[in-house]
Amino acid sequence: MLQLRIGGLPARAIAPHSRLKYSHTVNGGPLAASWTMPLPRGFTHPLLRRGTLVEILLGTWRIWVGTLTEPDRAGWTFSADGLFRRAERLLALDSAGAPTTNPDTAVYQATLTSTGRPVPLPWVYPATGGPFPTTSTSTSLEAAAQPVYIANLLGDRAQKDAKVWGIDPVTMAPYYRTVPTTANTGIVPGTPALPVSDDDYATRLVGRRVATVAGTPPTPATYAPSTSNSAAADASARRWGGAEEWVDLTDRGLLSGPDAVTILNLMVDTQLSKPSYTADLPNLGRGQIINLGGAPIDPRLVCAGQVGGDMRMIRQHGVLDTEGVLVPGQAVEWVLGASEYDEETGTLKLSPLGKAARTLPEVIQVATASGPAYELQGTPR
Repeated sequence: MLQLRIGGLPARAIAPHSRLKYSHTVNGGPLAASWTMPLPRGFTHPLLRRGTLVEILLGTWRIWVGTLTEPDRAGWTFSADGLFRRAERLLALDSAGAPTTNPDTAVYQATLTSTGRPVPLPWVYPATGGPFPTTSTSTSLEAAAQPVYIANLLGDRAQKDAKVWGIDPVTMAPYYRTVPTTANTGIVPGTPALPVSDDDYATRLVGRRVATVAGTPPTPATYAPSTSNSAAADASARRWGGAEEWVDLTDRGLLSGPDAVTILNLMVDTQLSKPSYTADLPNLGRGQIINLGGAPIDPRLVCAGQVGGDMRMIRQHGVLDTEGVLVPGQAVEWVLGASEYDEETGTLKLSPLGKAARTLPEVIQVATASGPAYELQGTPR
């Protein structure tokens, strides 16, 4: 069964807990957790305070890790944020405290205890050989002494490199990798097909970028357009028709033409040039999720992102494809973008990577996310 630990102590040593839920996202890893505890009014405990480490274990396997937010002491409901979200509050700085857009430098320095940073970023990150790039993303931002938050920096760089980043709860170390292209998890026939929509469909993007800077500190001097040139998107245009969109890239600082094209191509290829999924697969239970050999997988272990080196691509059997066609012997495949497990009902909700925001909470989350570091629906837009 699942075990909830707070500050290294089993939660049941404080009080029984119920209504445990936890979620993961491919961009970030462990996202959120919540539960309740039947505590008396006025109860205090040194571990039940903001910032305490929270872990969820299945046996000895840690499948979720984060930090406690401020408890609701009236109803004794608790929530915790995934460990990657700590990077939303820490600036990308080098060893001298100056702004940097070198991801490796920024993350390593944030994991060190120093004056002004007595509580470092609680990630496992080596001095050398970490997964993040060791080159700067934008030297113009550093020269202008305009620091960015680590989460924003990593999100921007991951998008540029066509990768995703997050925290592996097993090791508490970051991952930085491409999404899988081969299915490794199946869903049995009988589950509903995912509905699709093409209202955010595009096969060609034209972006406006900062081409040159001038002055001290440097500010944008000239702007230039860049256009995507994706062969995969051209194939989609021949299949479904062409569609074009305008994209503002000026918030990324100084960008070369090739870098801008890379970003635009990634946006087209990973999400825009095919119909978007608009719903989740809810209420999946035991026996409905299998490995490709047909053996059942415990739904508590099917998590978006990387968990112990694993990253999920789903093969859904017996459903129509995006054009309403059922091809005998084939299946619809999609990358798992987000997951949520409810211990009370024993069911799992899965969201595909690139899911379009349709509900009000999803639209609000996309609108208020701190940069493209994470998004419940999947790839940053």
